[in-house]
Amino acid sequence: MPSYSSIYHTLQTLADQETVIMKAHGCNPAKWGSICLDNVQQYIRQRDLWIGCKNKMQIGIAATYFEMKGFVPGADNLCDKQRCIMENKRKDLTVEQVLGWIDQPHLETVGILHWLKVLTDYVPELAEHRDHVSLLFLYPSCQTLTSGLCHKCSSFGYKQEE
Repeated sequence: MPSYSSIYHTLQTLADQETVIMKAHGCNPAKWGSICLDNVQQYIRQRDLWIGCKNKMQIGIAATYFEMKGFVPGADNLCDKQRCIMENKRKDLTVEQVLGWIDQPHLETVGILHWLKVLTDYVPELAEHRDHVSLLFLYPSCQTLTSGLCHKCSSFGYKQEE
């Protein structure tokens, strides 16, 4: 087993390499990243009963940096954001507009697929269909795959709109 100092040195070297990569990434104006910070605590219990040794709470900070793919340069423009806030378009926003932005057929399809997944996971008689239902989540055109299922549901009070 490697020694503590070897492992510590290896981790320190890897951290230094990542620091160089992140600094280079941060200097590139075409790339955008985000940092997620959190405070962390670890209670250090002293196992040896020596004079001066006592239990303590070690407090620090943990951070994760990740690149935001698909970043559009100019999206971070503060002046543009302030201009949009000053226009106050939110006062004209209605619930109907927000609901209009939702793809209702897709939402219904996803809901149906989730119910089928729950049924195949927890009803033993339907377990043989579990793999097929899982595959339905992978198809981008899953609406056509589940259209027959919607007609079967209409007898239980669900209305199929055409």
